[in-house]
Amino acid sequence: MPPSRRRAPAKPARLRRGRQRGQGAGRPDRQGDRGHQRADHRHAARHTRSIEAIGAIERTIRDIGDISSAIAAAVTEQGAATQEIARSVETAARRTSETASEVTRVGEATAATRDNANAVKAVADDLGNVAARISRPGDQFFEKLHAA
Repeated sequence: MPPSRRRAPAKPARLRRGRQRGQGAGRPDRQGDRGHQRADHRHAARHTRSIEAIGAIERTIRDIGDISSAIAAAVTEQGAATQEIARSVETAARRTSETASEVTRVGEATAATRDNANAVKAVADDLGNVAARISRPGDQFFEKLHAA
């Protein structure tokens, strides 16, 4: 405490109690009243600061509660989003597997179609050869018929 604000030593309680305003040697105890007033003002100021500090602590606790609630809500939302992502990934994996199976079946069908096309071509080639062999004697027969 700075030297200019030092308090005078307190009077013993027994001396303070017996004296009231206007008592003692025919003159009022103004200095004592002023001392009590200053002490009362200091006490009121400390009390006001204490109330303000408690109010600030209450606001801080309320703010922390609000922040905690916001964090809890965000965690809940994050959990829901994570579950939705997991479901989407599961669906994508299942559909990818189904698509792979379909691609395999299409590949098998393509191979079967190629084999069938080759077989049809072979039959067509054979028929062409047979037709060529049959048409020569038929052509010769008709040529002889025309010549006769």
